Amino acid sequence: MRLPQFNFAPKIGIDLGTARVRIWVEGVGQYKDEPSCLSINVQDGRVLAVGNQALKLKQKNAQLVWPIQTGQVADKKQVQALLKILLDQAWRPRILAQPIIAVSIPVSSSKEEKQTLSELLFELGAQEVVTVAQPLAGMLGSGVLSRDVSASFGLAIGAGLVEAGVVSMGSVIKSVSNQRAGEWLSWQLQAYLHRELAAEFVKEDVEQLLQTVGALYPGVKTVAEVVGKDLHTGQPKAYLIKGELLTPVVKVYAQGYLELVQKLMSQLSPALIQDCFERGLLIFGGAAKLQGLEKFLSQSLGMPVALVEDAETAVQAGLVVVLQNLNEFKNQALSA
Repeated sequence: MRLPQFNFAPKIGIDLGTARVRIWVEGVGQYKDEPSCLSINVQDGRVLAVGNQALKLKQKNAQLVWPIQTGQVADKKQVQALLKILLDQAWRPRILAQPIIAVSIPVSSSKEEKQTLSELLFELGAQEVVTVAQPLAGMLGSGVLSRDVSASFGLAIGAGLVEAGVVSMGSVIKSVSNQRAGEWLSWQLQAYLHRELAAEFVKEDVEQLLQTVGALYPGVKTVAEVVGKDLHTGQPKAYLIKGELLTPVVKVYAQGYLELVQKLMSQLSPALIQDCFERGLLIFGGAAKLQGLEKFLSQSLGMPVALVEDAETAVQAGLVVVLQNLNEFKNQALSA
């Protein structure tokens, strides 16, 4: 791995999500993209591994923990440990240089939640911390211009949180959110397959099914093989899962997205609604790639809907925009 070039005020962007943490480092680019988890020694609380290594670690005394819940810091010390280890190589050559960090945060975060996140980054050695609302970061990363006076409409679909927001002049001017995000859908599908097939599947396999065969329209003929536990025999069994089997649960999930967007639109002025209908709805986030979602929302809303290219990294790309235009953003209400 190429280490970052020295800069008097190095800049780092951190997309801190419930399921993954993505880090951009000036002079390197994409630096880390790993699960936002740690493996903890249950006896003394020591951190044994983080990210990908934590998922792979198989020890009797190891407990896997996810310290970011619904986009918020659930355990400050664990999040600090996670970031300290992931950022170790990036900061090691900068003994005298304290970085400027832009970090994503739910637009619905309270003042206290923003302060907790900022404090843990300052304690890690940050010179300055800029918190950026996730819908804003995602839309900036999708190409929306910060100085644009017209309103732009976005739906950020993460693992722990879904946020719909309207952005204008580099600020979120209206937003709504709920927690029926990617993690929620995975658990719902696990329970559904448990009932329909009398089988148990691990969460990671269910998430893979969503990405490969999950679809809103039964006409999409896709199938995948997955191994589960037959509840009748207690033995492993290979199952062929068709996309149409998942459709009933996926439709309920998509309906929740639609209702969230409609709720936001009901709060907008006629002028903002006009902007949104002219420009359409942008979808991004790690859980946004659901087959048929664009078509469903477009038909239901009567407006253009587009899945952003590189939807998973749109928020990180927006943090880079903020860091590269820091003076422009410092005086704007990034998470209003």
